[in-house]
Amino acid sequence: MSITALNLSHITYTYPGAPEPIFEDVTVTFAPGWTAVLGDNGIGKSTLMHIARGALTPERGQVSPSDAVIAFCPQDVAVVPANLDDFAADWSPEAIVIRATLGIADDWPFRYGTLSGGERKRLQIACALALQPDVLILDEPTNHADAPTRTPRSTSWRNSAPPTVATCSQPWPQLNADPDRILAASSEPSPGELRKLLLCLGITRHPHLIIMDEPTSHLDLYSRQALARALAAYRGAVIVVSHDMPFLREAVTQLWQVHV
Repeated sequence: MSITALNLSHITYTYPGAPEPIFEDVTVTFAPGWTAVLGDNGIGKSTLMHIARGALTPERGQVSPSDAVIAFCPQDVAVVPANLDDFAADWSPEAIVIRATLGIADDWPFRYGTLSGGERKRLQIACALALQPDVLILDEPTNHADAPTRTPRSTSWRNSAPPTVATCSQPWPQLNADPDRILAASSEPSPGELRKLLLCLGITRHPHLIIMDEPTSHLDLYSRQALARALAAYRGAVIVVSHDMPFLREAVTQLWQVHV
């Protein structure tokens, strides 16, 4: 099957127990090519993708075509691809190209539990591409990936991806740590949401001195950038303990390195 677009029409969805919908009357079309879905942590990017692939049923609205073959690559690298065994035995020309482009070693499918985060992510994407889907959904595809892993994967998507790709990526530069929204959700806040909430609560107390120990842990890229700008503009004194050099270059005016 070949589709011209994936359509979400008048979608309304409310988390169980939430006071109001996370989406209300949302209509969007994912046309052939690449679509990036941007938004802050917890704003509903993954939920929208679950609705798009049929894993969640909206209160109102519909997704069409209903018979599209959709492959989904989750954020969590611990999730073993359902077709991993099939991919391990697949040596078709298409599978060989995917293996070569993503740098998949022959033994990776047989030792998924011992692979690094970046290796698991590449294997997840390889298994998704091997399904030859009409739509490929990649939820935070750069999670757990170092620079060498990201480079071949970017090339692979352009060469091997199906007509429509919906990518959940990182948000625009703001912390978006509204306590009412985070605490009203039916599920537990993510580590990143809790980290942003605690950082905001600390800054709003206007202390003379802020001491932060690895403040960018669990934060997405744009939240890190937003935090760096907030600290750079802060009028009090700030001491940061961090291994995150890009963050430090934006946030600090003095850098002390401790050597053994």
